Parts: sequence; structure tokens; C-alpha cells
Amino acid sequence: MQYKLVYKEKSVNSLSKDLTRAVRYWYIDGLSEIAGGLVILLLGLTDLLAALVVTRQPYWNWILGIGQPLLIFGAALLTRNLLPKIKEKVTYPRTGYVEYRKRTPSQKLRRILLPFLAAFLVSALLGVFNQLIPDRYWPLLLAACMGLAITYLGIWLDLRRFYLEGFFCLVLGAALSWANLSDQWAAAYIFSGLGLMWVISGAIVFIRYLRSTAAREQGAEDE
Repeated sequence: MQYKLVYKEKSVNSLSKDLTRAVRYWYIDGLSEIAGGLVILLLGLTDLLAALVVTRQPYWNWILGIGQPLLIFGAALLTRNLLPKIKEKVTYPRTGYVEYRKRTPSQKLRRILLPFLAAFLVSALLGVFNQLIPDRYWPLLLAACMGLAITYLGIWLDLRRFYLEGFFCLVLGAALSWANLSDQWAAAYIFSGLGLMWVISGAIVFIRYLRSTAAREQGAEDE
């Protein structure tokens, strides 16, 4: 009985490590960070547009309130469908193909609804804290939540660049709280800054990935 328990424990640990390696491979080329960063940057730019026009033309509240979620959802869906195709052309021929498990319809629906649930929970949390702390500190709170999530992802996948990105979120939130901007401007700068950070980080990783894999291919040809 003791032997079976140890064997099962090792099997679970092995599966966990394999899952971690498979997920980490998704971030090996920086493309997923670029794609996610573009979506977040788009969210920040629409918030910036809202901050610019809402005080001049109030009816834009309705247009942006309806159009922004649809635009972000469409952009996220587009990148989700394009990213695997780009990886098939760029990543998999260089460093190998990983076939991820196909999700059932219920799992796909859960994955779609999960970001909206997370956004609702964050909004509810911010609503509670808004009554407990001054308004100027909510950008710091929001950025800290994002930074902790990114840092946790970095710890799980052992990707140290995510530690720096999490720290950047904290610094950005602290700077915006110190500036004491309005909610709309603070949201615009938070999401724009976070999205731009992911795009730049992903671009750096992608360039380094292309150079390193090109060197491998050159070495294989020389042999």
C-alpha cells in the first residue's frame, strides 16, 4: 500500500511538471505577451478616449459603454484565433510542436466567462475598498492586484521577467496614486502602461528567441 501511494504521488508531481513545462512553452517566444499586451493597450486607449470626450459630449458614455466591451471581446477573440496560426509558422518549426489538450464546449464557455467574473470580482473589491481608503489610492490597489497576479504566474512558470513586470505594475500604480488623477485618467494610464509593458517585453523576448533559434539552425547546418 505504501509503494502505491508513493507511486501515485510521483505520478501526480510528474504530471504537474509536464503541465508547467507545456504552459511555459506557450511563453517561450513572447508572442502571447505581445497579443495580450495589444488587447490591454486597446482597453487603455479606449479609456483614454473616454476621458477625453466624456466631459464634452455626454452621449459618448453610451457609445463607449456598449462599444468598448464589444471591441475588447472582439480583439481578444481575434488574437486567440490568430496566435496559434502564427506559432505554427514561426515557433513550432524552430523549437518543436506541442499539442495542447482540446477543450470541451463547457470548458471553452468557462474560459470565456472567467475573465468577466474576475473583472466583476475586482470591481466589487475596488468598490469595497473605495469606501475604506481615499480615492487617490485605488490605482495603487488595482495595480498591486495585477502585479501580484503577474508575479504569481512568474513563480509558477519560473519566468523571472514576470517578476520585473509585476514590480513595474506596483511602481506605475504608486506613481498614479501620487499624481492623484481622476478615475478615468488613472484607468487609462494603468491599462495603457500595462499593455505597452507587455508589448515591449514580448517584443524583446521574440527578438531574442529568433536570434537564438537562428543560431541553432545555423549550427545544425554547419554540422
